[in-house]
Amino acid sequence: MSFILGICLGLISGFIREGTDATIKNRDMLARVLPLPLLGIAPAINRKAGNYAFQTADHSDSMVAHAFRSLRNNLMVVTQQKPLKVLNVTSTDASEGKSSTTINLATAFTQAGKKVLLIDADLRRPTLHKHFGLDNTKGLGNYLAGMDKLEPLIRPTRIPGLQVITSGRLRRTQLNCCPVTI
Repeated sequence: MSFILGICLGLISGFIREGTDATIKNRDMLARVLPLPLLGIAPAINRKAGNYAFQTADHSDSMVAHAFRSLRNNLMVVTQQKPLKVLNVTSTDASEGKSSTTINLATAFTQAGKKVLLIDADLRRPTLHKHFGLDNTKGLGNYLAGMDKLEPLIRPTRIPGLQVITSGRLRRTQLNCCPVTI
C-alpha cells in the first residue's frame, strides 16, 4: 500500500511541477506567451568556443554569427519604412547577456556596412569597457554631468565601423549633489 501511495504521490507532484513550470522552452511556447513576431533567437554555446560577445566578429561562420546576422536582417526588414537610428537592448535582471547581445548585434550591423556607436548606459554595473579592454574613468556619466564634451568620449574598437562610449565612473561629489535629509 505504501509503495502504491508513494508512486501516486510522485506522479501527482510531477504533474504539479510540470504544470506550474513557467520556463519558455522553445519557439512555439514563446509564440503562445508573447503575441509578437519573433525576430531571432541567439543560440547558447559552450565555454570552449570562445568569448560569446565576439562570436560574430571572431567566428563569422558560427551559429551565433548567423543568428545575429539573421536578427539584423529581420530588424532591417521590419524597420524599412523608418530605418533604425537607435536600438535599446535591456532586460529585467543582471547577467542575462545584454552586453554580449549588443556587441554581437552591433558587429552584425557593421558587417553590413553600417557605422555603429555603442553606448554603455548602465551607470551602476557597466561591462562594455571590460569587453573591449577600455579605460572607464570617463564616459557617458561625465557627459551627462556636463563635465566633458561628447566627441572625446567616443572611442574606436578592434571591430571596423564600431565605436564605443563607455559609462564612465562618477562619484557623488562629481555630480555636485549631496544626500537630502528630510
